[in-house]
Amino acid sequence: MDLKGQSTSGVFTGWRKYMKRAGGSTGIQKAAELLSKAVQSVGETVALDEAKRDLHRLLEEYERIDGILNKIAQEIAALLGEIPIASQLRSVKGLGTIYIAAILASTGDLKQYAHGRQLLRKAGLNLAESTSGKRKGQIILSKRGDSTL
Repeated sequence: MDLKGQSTSGVFTGWRKYMKRAGGSTGIQKAAELLSKAVQSVGETVALDEAKRDLHRLLEEYERIDGILNKIAQEIAALLGEIPIASQLRSVKGLGTIYIAAILASTGDLKQYAHGRQLLRKAGLNLAESTSGKRKGQIILSKRGDSTL
């Protein structure tokens, strides 16, 4: 009901206020598609104000939780700044701040391991031979280690 009487450009400019990438021809196409579906929709006409309040409450809750997670990520980044080996782990492609913190939390000081295979064994990623009555000598991952690591 809110979209009735609005134009494609009106919907498009409304999106631009809140979305980083609302532009381009696909954005205009999506706005036109949304308006055409809104005209065809029968929708729920009972308790519209309550539904809008509920959606607003859910969005506020999402933003609150997102803020808490960002604050925790900043605290973790500050703590990792104090750990000397964390700067070396940051050079590994694909490892973010949270992953580095999880690795260090599960393993402790990495200097206690004499070889990288010890760390792989702790994670359960070392190779093992799987034999039974039907098969012999297949090489698999052992999967016996810290599952969180």
